[in-house]
Amino acid sequence: MHDSIFYTPTTHPKKDHPQWDDRVAQRNQHYADIAASIQRVTEDTLLKMARHVHERTGLKKLCMAGGVALNSVANGRILRETPLSGALYAHGVPGARGQARNDFGL
Repeated sequence: MHDSIFYTPTTHPKKDHPQWDDRVAQRNQHYADIAASIQRVTEDTLLKMARHVHERTGLKKLCMAGGVALNSVANGRILRETPLSGALYAHGVPGARGQARNDFGL
């Protein structure tokens, strides 16, 4: 069942959401926790990769492509927490097929 309103015990600790239901809130929290874990692992992995690129090349600018490259929270951490503070460019065509079409001018 899809809920159009997403609420959890974390987002509404006083249970003051107008459609509050403990069962739904706990289920939503479960999915929110999974999403937060995936986000954290993604950020940590990208930071490790960005640091490795800098160590290997000495460059301070980074260009990334693909859907993960559009993760603005991870990109912010790259700029704040790595020597790659010169610039970060995330290519705006996240799909592999769109990328190929764009690269070949199709």
